[in-house]
Amino acid sequence: MISTQMRAVVLNASGSAFQIGSISRPEAAAGQVLVRIQASVVNPLDVKIRKGQAAHARHPLPAILGIDLAGVVESVGSGVAQFRRGGEVYGMTGGVGGLQGSLAEILAADADLLAVKPNNLNMREAAALPMIFITAWEGLVNRAIGPDSTLAHAVQRRLAEDSKNDDTARASVDHGGPGRCHAGRRCAGRRGEQHSTFASGAAGNCAGRG
Repeated sequence: MISTQMRAVVLNASGSAFQIGSISRPEAAAGQVLVRIQASVVNPLDVKIRKGQAAHARHPLPAILGIDLAGVVESVGSGVAQFRRGGEVYGMTGGVGGLQGSLAEILAADADLLAVKPNNLNMREAAALPMIFITAWEGLVNRAIGPDSTLAHAVQRRLAEDSKNDDTARASVDHGGPGRCHAGRRCAGRRGEQHSTFASGAAGNCAGRG
């Protein structure tokens, strides 16, 4: 018999200690995937939400935090064809705006927020990717393409400084944390661009040029 309860880490008030307890287990509604979580990640945004500082990501309390996850499909709701029971998935699925987060045993996630986990990544590695890569892609691609974007101007200045004779595209990933810095370099490489990263402090270990 399948239990109707699961264990989860619950935040009852901003800034308070987390409490581990049993709550009702979710079910996969239409368009959702029920995932047994194998790994989750604590991002800087999670820390801000816990402190009540993230106005753009308000989360009614009590709540289960945790934005990123990797796990195994338990079941799928109606209308979901791309995932099957037993499949390994990862994604950025909740932990904000009233959606249950990944600091729990089970989560019912929107199928559109999940992807098949690459075979060459273990669960912890996969869970660490979604938010940092989405953040890096947003900054490097979505906001840097337009000629009037701040990052585009920064890239143009860096190009001029690097070499007037080098016509190879080069992206500049400035002041990223270690995760976003490495992810930014990967995104730039994926787009066929050379890239320079300039970081300081804790992010200095990823400063370099590719």
